[in-house]
Amino acid sequence: MILRWLRVWALALAALPASAQSVTWEQLPLIPFEATQSSRGVAMLPGATPAQDSLLQLHSAGVLRLDERTGLWVDICYVACGPFHILVTEAGSILTGSPGGTVSTDRSVDRGATWEIRVRDHTVTLYQLSLPALRGPTGDGAVFGDNGLEAYRSMEDGAAGTWERLGSLGGYPVTYGEVPPSAALPEGRLLAGVFNGITTRHAKTVIWAIIFRVII
Repeated sequence: MILRWLRVWALALAALPASAQSVTWEQLPLIPFEATQSSRGVAMLPGATPAQDSLLQLHSAGVLRLDERTGLWVDICYVACGPFHILVTEAGSILTGSPGGTVSTDRSVDRGATWEIRVRDHTVTLYQLSLPALRGPTGDGAVFGDNGLEAYRSMEDGAAGTWERLGSLGGYPVTYGEVPPSAALPEGRLLAGVFNGITTRHAKTVIWAIIFRVII
């Protein structure tokens, strides 16, 4: 049985294009961590051209941007902040959030040079939808966030004063996802993964419906 699966895997690998069969790993500059700090994620901040894209590193003391010219990590946090989540929106804004502490939900529209503080309350999860049915005035996808109990939505890139309350998710949120438009679901569907199952919300409804529940 094992030999058969190895043969299948080898045939599948051989069918891939050459670019997919070989990957070159490049070591990035060391992040100036302290013993009590840890990495929490990365995000790509697009530039005017692909050559101007920047890699962001989220860690327990703030947000760092890799300066390709110097090869050094630059701290772009406004204070010694400690966000848990980061989202780079389609418009190029940076949203950071934390479920508690000194950081609520903060936003930068100039690549981290300046920050709008507390555009929303504390945030557990941040997500931008790509479904055509939920687009804001500028054509960018709706931005979703939650405080662990209730979900919120901004149709204007997460700016302060644009967040709409969407009600309880039915469980503590872990992640979001979406089902693309199809014949069965012309507008697609937003999904929220919570600790006790999966909930969904149609673009035109106001209630989250549980479609899968985990019984512990």
